[in-house]
Amino acid sequence: MFKIVGTNGREERKRFERYFAGCCDTKHVLLMTNGAKGLSLIIRACGFGAGDEIIVPSNVGEDVISAVSKNGCVPVPVEPDSDTFNINPDKIETAITPKTKAIVVVHMFGQAVLMTKIWEISMMYGLKVFEDGTWAAGASYQGIPVGNLAHAACFSFDFGQGTGRADVITTNDDALYGKLESIADVKDCQ
Repeated sequence: MFKIVGTNGREERKRFERYFAGCCDTKHVLLMTNGAKGLSLIIRACGFGAGDEIIVPSNVGEDVISAVSKNGCVPVPVEPDSDTFNINPDKIETAITPKTKAIVVVHMFGQAVLMTKIWEISMMYGLKVFEDGTWAAGASYQGIPVGNLAHAACFSFDFGQGTGRADVITTNDDALYGKLESIADVKDCQ
């Protein structure tokens, strides 16, 4: 487990959160010192659960599928674009059912997902959009940084097996941030 060490651990955490918020141009950042929890916590904070469907790229690892399933939600895979390996926005709408609550985009290989159509679909169907920016921190779409392209985003920092992990959640939604803070385990945020 990754730990912020030293007598000023909380101050260092807050300083990192402010720095990362600046990188993503977001209002709120929550650093968790226990990795692989960000997306799961976002889904839980939004109140999604048993039987709710969440659209995910079909070419993602088990961490995304696990985050969705852990909350009792059903991951609904959508094929990627063959040029970018990001989720194909043109295939999302056919996967939507009355049980669909959200779309997860995973920015692959330093490339931001083409978000315009995803935003349109989100608004048309009243869906939340969540980002996993782990593989594209620092990338942007139409001048907007990854981490600020959806209702909330997560980044996972895995520094190698046995040496520590951390997750960061970003959002501009004050209410969602308050909910995230209230349900995050204290030990995850120290």
